[in-house]
Amino acid sequence: MDINNIKRLFGMTYGLVMLAACDSSETIEAEYVGNYDTPPLIQALDAPLTECPERVWASASQNFKQSEVLVIDRPRGIKNAFHWQAIDKSVNNVELEFLDPQWFLLYNFGYYFGKKTVGLNALEISHHLRSDGSTYWKHDVHLLFHELFHYFAQENWLIDSHERGDVYPLHWQPRYLRTKLIYALQEALSNKSDLSEAKYWYRRYLQEHPEEAVVTNVFDNIEGTAEYAGYVMLALAEYGCNISEEQLIKNINDNIIAFDYTLTSNLESYRLGLLSGLLLRERSNENWQVQVENGVPLVGILLKNIPEKYVSYDTELANKISEDVAYENGLLHMKFSPAINTFKNPEYYRLSLSAESLNFFQMSGAYFINNEANINKITADFEGDLMLGGDVIIEANGIQLIEVKNTPCREGFDINQFIFPIHKDEIKFDELERVAFSNSALTFKDLKIDKVNVDGYQWLCIN
Repeated sequence: MDINNIKRLFGMTYGLVMLAACDSSETIEAEYVGNYDTPPLIQALDAPLTECPERVWASASQNFKQSEVLVIDRPRGIKNAFHWQAIDKSVNNVELEFLDPQWFLLYNFGYYFGKKTVGLNALEISHHLRSDGSTYWKHDVHLLFHELFHYFAQENWLIDSHERGDVYPLHWQPRYLRTKLIYALQEALSNKSDLSEAKYWYRRYLQEHPEEAVVTNVFDNIEGTAEYAGYVMLALAEYGCNISEEQLIKNINDNIIAFDYTLTSNLESYRLGLLSGLLLRERSNENWQVQVENGVPLVGILLKNIPEKYVSYDTELANKISEDVAYENGLLHMKFSPAINTFKNPEYYRLSLSAESLNFFQMSGAYFINNEANINKITADFEGDLMLGGDVIIEANGIQLIEVKNTPCREGFDINQFIFPIHKDEIKFDELERVAFSNSALTFKDLKIDKVNVDGYQWLCIN
C-alpha cells in the first residue's frame, strides 16, 4: 500500500473519535495554559520514537528513529510551530508565516524541507477537558502518535486498498455483532478470560456479513493498529521505556473509556484493533505483527484456533442499536436528499473533477449510496483544495461532496470523479468558454471547460 495516498483512500477526518480517556498522572504533565516553552506534544516524542521504538512495532523502529514532527501550538500565549527531528531529538522554532497552508490542517502527512514529516495543529483540537476545566495533553499526543504510525510504519504493508465509508442506508445487524465482539474482547482483556465468546461473534459476523467484512478487516488492520500503537507510545511517553509489559498493558486498559456502541463500522475498527493488539501482545503470539503487515486480519489472528462458545441473544442491545440506526438513517436521508436531488436535476450543470486533483483536505461522514445508481459516494462535510497543474482551481468549504465512478469527462477510467452541481443561472461563461463561480461553500475562477450533453444533463469537463 502506498501510504502517500492514505488521505485519499481513507479520508482525513475531523471525526476520528479517538475513544481516549486520560488519568491524572503528573509524569510529564503540562497544561494548555500557555505556560511552557516547548509543547507537551513535543516533550512526549523522545521515549517511544527514539529510545525504545521496538516496543511499539518491531519492523518500524528504524523508521521511527528517522521521523520528523511539526506541531503548531500556543506556548506562553504566542502562536508558533515546532519542528522536532528524531535523529538528534532537536527542536526548532518555526515562524508561522513561513509554513505552507497544508500544515495548518488538523493533521497532515507531507514533506518539510524534503523530509517525511507528520504535522499536528494543536490549536484546531477541541482539547479533552478535566472536571476542573483544564485540558489534557494526552489526547493530542495520542492523535499525533496515531497519525505518525500511519505514515512511518505502514508504508510497505501488503493491504488491499479500500475507500473509507459506510453503506447508506445503514444496517443494524452487523453493528450488533461487532459490538458484541468488542464487549467480549474487552472482557477477556480486563478479566484474563478466554476468547471463546469473542470467536462466536466474529464467526457469525464473517458468515452473515461477508461483503462488509472484506472492508472492515482492512480498516481493523490500518486504523486498529494505529490506535493500538498510539496508546503504546503514549504509555511509553508517560512512564518511560522501563515500564514492564504487564504494567504497560494495564495502564492502557485502565485509561480507555468503556465502549458503548457506534452506528458506523469505521469507528469500531479503532477499538477492535486496540483490544486485539493488546491481547496479542499479552498472549505472546510472536509473529502477529508480521502477519498483519502481510494483510492477515488482526482479529482473525487473535481468534485463530480458538474454540467458540454459544452466547445468547442480547435483545435489549439489539433493539437499542436497531432503533438508533433507523433514526440515523432518517437524519442522513434529510441531509443527503437535497444533494442527490440537485445532482439529478437537469437545471444544474455537473462540474466534474478527478479525485486525483485533491491536494490537502479534511472530510467526515463518507457514505456509499446503495440505491442511487449514478452516485457512488457522498461525503457529508468536505473542506479542501483541488488542484490542476500545481494551481488551486477549486476551493471547497463545508460542502456535501458527490463522487461518481464514470462520467463523460473520464469515460473508462476507474477513478472517482468529484461532482459539483451548480445551477445554470448562477454560472457565467466568457468568450473562451472559461467559467467562474463563488459562494460561501465553493469558489473557482477561469476554469477552461468543455460542455458535454448526455441524456439531457450538461457536464462541465475541465480541460
